[in-house]
Amino acid sequence: MQIGSKMADRKRLKRLQRMVDLQKKIKQLHEWKLAELQYQQTKAEKDSAMLTEALDQPGSSGERLLEMIGQQLKKVNEKEHRIKTVKTQRHNLKKEQHRQLRFVEQLEQTAMGGYRREESKRELSEIIDIALLNKSR
Repeated sequence: MQIGSKMADRKRLKRLQRMVDLQKKIKQLHEWKLAELQYQQTKAEKDSAMLTEALDQPGSSGERLLEMIGQQLKKVNEKEHRIKTVKTQRHNLKKEQHRQLRFVEQLEQTAMGGYRREESKRELSEIIDIALLNKSR
């Protein structure tokens, strides 16, 4: 009976360790995606600043040119807004995933502690049994 329990404890511990590893990989993936969004946001901000500067140039005449710059600026601003929205969603998702990771890590630590206690009990029981056998001889 104890051997089956020991096997179940090991399986549970291994499963929890795999869950922790998976959660860590998911966390890393979220961080990469957030970094990519940050890059896109920075690029959109630079494009927006460049277009705004072009509109403010006193030498830029031509109504068609100004209209094209204005349209492009509008597209860049919309893209920047979408990026910020997605970035916020990703950040919230990352926070939730981090919370889940901590929970699974706590489960793993609890299981590890229980496994160690059971091992210690078994070892102590074996030592006592050996001592009693030696004493009865």
